[in-house]
Amino acid sequence: MTQLAVDLHCHSSFAGGASQRSKYSLGSSEAVARRVLKRFQQAEENMPLKGIQVLGTGDCQFEPWYQLLMDNLEEVERGIWQQQGGGHVKYVLQTELIFTAPIGRRRKQVHVVILFPDPTRIRELQELLKLWDVKHETMARPFIPCDSIKDVETKIYSIQDLDNWIEIIPAHIMTPTGVYGSDVRINQLSQFFGSASEIIRVVETGLSADPELLSMIPELHARTLLSNSDAHSPQLHRIGREFTVLEIRGNLTYSSIVEALRKKSIAFTAEFPPAEGRYFLTGHRKGRKDGVVHQQGGYCAFSPEFVPKDERCPLCGKKLTIGVLQRICEIHEYQRKSPAFSDIPLSSNSTLLAQQYMHLIPLIDVICFSLKIKSPTSKKVLSVYRNIISEFGPEVELWRKSPDQILSEVTSTIPPQVVKAIVAVKNGQYGYFPPGHDGEYGKLVIGRTFDYWHLNLINYGQES
Repeated sequence: MTQLAVDLHCHSSFAGGASQRSKYSLGSSEAVARRVLKRFQQAEENMPLKGIQVLGTGDCQFEPWYQLLMDNLEEVERGIWQQQGGGHVKYVLQTELIFTAPIGRRRKQVHVVILFPDPTRIRELQELLKLWDVKHETMARPFIPCDSIKDVETKIYSIQDLDNWIEIIPAHIMTPTGVYGSDVRINQLSQFFGSASEIIRVVETGLSADPELLSMIPELHARTLLSNSDAHSPQLHRIGREFTVLEIRGNLTYSSIVEALRKKSIAFTAEFPPAEGRYFLTGHRKGRKDGVVHQQGGYCAFSPEFVPKDERCPLCGKKLTIGVLQRICEIHEYQRKSPAFSDIPLSSNSTLLAQQYMHLIPLIDVICFSLKIKSPTSKKVLSVYRNIISEFGPEVELWRKSPDQILSEVTSTIPPQVVKAIVAVKNGQYGYFPPGHDGEYGKLVIGRTFDYWHLNLINYGQES
């Protein structure tokens, strides 16, 4: 049995949220190729620092990116790829699709990660997308419109039928565009995927949830919880910010990775602290256009017990963005009362853990906080980061050490305030204030802790 650290949900620079939106947006094909090679080079440099060995390619069904992948990667084991001529990082062919379907009077969209065993299956998916009139030629992360839940079910089965080794994984399941997300609320997988929910064996936790919180949802107990970065950039504070350590049997192949996922052969997942995630609490962020008060710095964020009954912002009067913590409580109550889940043990206090996990605060963020530097890409921050990695090894290994080990091994090359901050984090003396809400990341505070189950924050531009 071998441990393997993987981040299986990434994006190319063609995807929405990245800088390059079309094949020609950077000019000539040579310019595009240079950008792609630079991206691979950054991944080659950064992933060993994180301790991650396998990445998802992202957007592999998008023809411009598919061609660049085939031109710059070579298959070294079945379904496992690396840069031509060798490299430190292995790749798995991966994409993300967005399914949409009517739920009541509205349409719900759900993001889904798909892993492929070989390029032939990608070509077959492209043919399916063409058959379904999906605009996959112009979108790296295409939308798949469905007429009904039955249509979603049929299309999911059609993709799975291409190859039994294709893995279909609902992405960031608790965020607004996840299957349980707040954009259009449903309370079990089958309410969107129909009977195809039965072939969903793996779900992605997302940045605003972790296995402890998700243990409150009964239908997830039998499924593997996978953590990935969903990164649109290869920078250190994005790629590998969440990942999963698998227990692999035999040689590293695509099938050995998928088999580990299906059999819940997980050593642990490395998770964002949920309060750092952008949709953790219900609320409205500052700077919103919904009224002058938000422009003046006013915001609100609520733990579930304090959410206004009408779910409207007390500052601007518009509908609040519902947070992950509230949704988990709602789904827990629904499934707890449902006869379909009566034989599954429940944990009202989130102690029934399906998998081992660790909260992994990005070391870059800790350095920025302790040095009072805002930019995670500043030369000073990156210099300190590399000094720490040179002393302690990959980032994940640093966080697995005890405070006493860190103090005994550290040298004078690391600023003392950074060492103090690392030890405080290891001792659990940190939190996020305000916590993540309404698309805003939580703000790291080292030296304090917060009770996120009992927060009632209404801020008119001054501290409450």
